[in-house]
Amino acid sequence: MHRLTKTLMILNTYATHHCINGFVDQLLSLLQNFVLLKLNNLPKSHYKAKNLVQNLGLGYISIHACQNGCVLYWNEHEVVNQCLVCGEPQYVLRCNKVPWKILRHFPLVPQLKRMFKTPNLSKLMRWHHANKRKDGYV
Repeated sequence: MHRLTKTLMILNTYATHHCINGFVDQLLSLLQNFVLLKLNNLPKSHYKAKNLVQNLGLGYISIHACQNGCVLYWNEHEVVNQCLVCGEPQYVLRCNKVPWKILRHFPLVPQLKRMFKTPNLSKLMRWHHANKRKDGYV
């Protein structure tokens, strides 16, 4: 298994179970020191693992949302501190500047550009257009 695949699996587990960053640091340390003694190519910390994944260009935009799903605090609503529909506050009351919900938007265009740069994926993505039926039926 490749280094990137291993790192993504660890980071996915970390995010799925809402673990703290220190957990990933300790897990990577345990794996390096006791489990994977030979041919270990895992990153040494959570910070280095995140940097490895960030270099892929799979970034996203975080957009705050109303806790009831009424409003996205985006563009002209970015400065509003409470929902315009239901009146609920944008941030958790006991925490300073912690939003109730966050929408993560993954822009499509950079992902498509990256996919079309790979010859095999590019060929597969054009397959439907290149292999249209000539009889007029779909």
